Amino acid sequence: LLVEERGDELWLLPFAPSAWLRAGARISVANAPTRFGAVSYEVASTGDSVEARISPPSRERPKAVILRLRHPDGKRIREATVDGRKQAGASSGDEVRFVPSDGGVDVRVSF
Repeated sequence: LLVEERGDELWLLPFAPSAWLRAGARISVANAPTRFGAVSYEVASTGDSVEARISPPSRERPKAVILRLRHPDGKRIREATVDGRKQAGASSGDEVRFVPSDGGVDVRVSF
């Protein structure tokens, strides 16, 4: 539900129920083991937007990190930023895809 490796990609919240992102919800994962190394993240939802702070693995960098955010009302992602930079074309439907950098990554999504 919370972390999945798919080839050279790391998926966060790939099977989390949409109800987990209702307004006021928080999801937190600390030091989840993956073949890339440990990953931690926290996701907070206001209902119309989601903010996530991700500490990607440092042992081996995945080719991409995909954060799946299924809105409880079925809304699709309207806009996504990663570290303040708009992710044109990097988000579709309910996923935000980015190449992880060293250190923490801040993701903001609007529905």
